[in-house]
Amino acid sequence: MTFHQAEEREQSSTLHNMPNDCLVRLVARMYHEERRTQLEIAASLNVSQGTVCRFLKKAEEWGIVRTTVNPPVGTFVDLEEFLEQKFGLSQVIIARAPSGSEESMQGVVGAAAAHFLGITLRPRAVIGVASWSASLLSMVEQLHPVWKVSECKVVQILGGGGHPSAEKHACYLVSQLARLVQGEAHLLSAPGLVASKEAADILAQDPHVRQTMALFDRITVALLGIGA
Repeated sequence: MTFHQAEEREQSSTLHNMPNDCLVRLVARMYHEERRTQLEIAASLNVSQGTVCRFLKKAEEWGIVRTTVNPPVGTFVDLEEFLEQKFGLSQVIIARAPSGSEESMQGVVGAAAAHFLGITLRPRAVIGVASWSASLLSMVEQLHPVWKVSECKVVQILGGGGHPSAEKHACYLVSQLARLVQGEAHLLSAPGLVASKEAADILAQDPHVRQTMALFDRITVALLGIGA
């Protein structure tokens, strides 16, 4: 027997006699602190790679190794999860504004909404847009073209305010979003508020208004701003 073989046998005997928790700690330290691979650890300790894998799992089960996630500065993961659970929401995103000004808040909300829409949008989506929101305008202005989607429709779900500037705002918002998602724009050529139900019924009979409203039941994504 060579000296090297004798050394390996002695090491193997030592490991065999070592308490399980000590061996698990040794493997955990070699893997997590010394950054050795499972194969390297197995060769060093003269055990199988499967044994190393089992020891690493035990290290987690016994609390020897704990995994913590440090969220980046400016994120609010704990608060988002709290709001999701409290109100039964699937996802909450909180944005932090550098100042309390209206422009600053609209900017960060718009950026967060643009990012969320860009990563969640799917082909053939029917996107409903309430056109009276400055935050939605901020979102559209910060949204990059979404090339992964196709055959989308962008539908105006709230009429204009009757003022020419409001109509222009609505037209730009819907048309620009449709361009960014490579979709079709469907404008609602009607005021958002009218004097009576009779007036609303008459407007609903207009062919262009009726064509847009026919898409309401097919909407898969609704973008709404919540103002004061």
